[in-house]
Amino acid sequence: MQDHLWKVFIGGIVVLTVGYLVYFLKIVVEYMKEATLGLTIFYPL
Repeated sequence: MQDHLWKVFIGGIVVLTVGYLVYFLKIVVEYMKEATLGLTIFYPL
């Protein structure tokens, strides 16, 4: 039982870390796009 809880705990930390990294990367990519395009507002979907 202890081993199972430990695995769930580690899994949760990994998922949160990956989620934060993906979120951070999305913000950086959007910022780089805006910086590259300057004042032009263009969002390819």
